[in-house]
Amino acid sequence: MKAIIASLAIFTISWANAASVSLTWDANPPEQGVTFYSVYELIGTTWTKLQSTPETTVALQDLAPGPHRYAVTASNATGESGRSNEVTATPATPPANLRVITITLTVQ
Repeated sequence: MKAIIASLAIFTISWANAASVSLTWDANPPEQGVTFYSVYELIGTTWTKLQSTPETTVALQDLAPGPHRYAVTASNATGESGRSNEVTATPATPPANLRVITITLTVQ
């Protein structure tokens, strides 16, 4: 039986030196025997595989500003599932005067 992918969600969108997005999804039940997940991005009209991982989260970095559409599949010994639901992340270029301030609190 092919694996069935669970729902995909955008976990975080953040900026460092360039835009990045973290995607996360629920693991499939053990009885589905999933060995890895593949992350796809819709580029034009084609779903392009970005990477495969045994984990249930990926960090995508150095993204261009604008919308990016993602989906995930699950693979086991019988093949690859259909794509998950799609999510759209829209990183934007941070303002040139953006300053990152780190505050550390120590609770005693």
